[in-house]
Amino acid sequence: MESCKLCQAPMSPEDIQWDLAMARCPECRAVYDVSGHKAEPLAAPAPALPSQPRAPVPLPSRFQVEEVDGTLRLRWRWVSVHVFSEFIFAAILDAMVALTVVTYISGDTKLGELLCLSPFAVLAVLLTYRVMMLLLNHTTLEVSRHQLSIRHGPIPGRRDLELKGSQLTQLYGRECVHKGNVGDTLTYDLIARDDKGREVTLLAGLEEVQQVLFLEQQLERRLGIEDTPVEGEVASRPPAA
Repeated sequence: MESCKLCQAPMSPEDIQWDLAMARCPECRAVYDVSGHKAEPLAAPAPALPSQPRAPVPLPSRFQVEEVDGTLRLRWRWVSVHVFSEFIFAAILDAMVALTVVTYISGDTKLGELLCLSPFAVLAVLLTYRVMMLLLNHTTLEVSRHQLSIRHGPIPGRRDLELKGSQLTQLYGRECVHKGNVGDTLTYDLIARDDKGREVTLLAGLEEVQQVLFLEQQLERRLGIEDTPVEGEVASRPPAA
């Protein structure tokens, strides 16, 4: 081996480690196998994803924004068009359970029949609770340079968060695919990475990609976090030149 196969730079005996059957080019640092096989450069590590500027994301529908004493407050309701199909299904289950209970009280239904209905009763309660959350709840997010708080209510259903801005080092969105009988549905999670490298789910189940992109961008600006690409993230970046 007299010259590098990649850059054609001359190679000296000092560049070859015969005990390891390896050689390294002094110019481009390519590594070769010299054990008697055809010299091939070993795979180089994948280059880091280039950071591309991201255009401002417009305000999503149903989002309300206000500035209060240097704190950005974002608020949105959970209700959407998808809740009405669940509302109808919950109403049918509730009516079926209520009718069975009434007939049992009047003596027209046996106890065994009532017990057989208990799984449907549990489902009716859970679905009704979910529908009430979707109809009445809202999320309030407040972010300043040093603090982030996320609250949900008035009906309990999701965990509130209080985080210091200095804890968070990165933000990105993630797409979630939900398999269904009539097709797949997509939701989006807003993920943060803290100063210890751990992932923290800030918000889950956002219905629109514009929502997660808008929230990511606003939080990065307020918390002073550099927008860094993450493999597999939901992002709207221009292609690299």
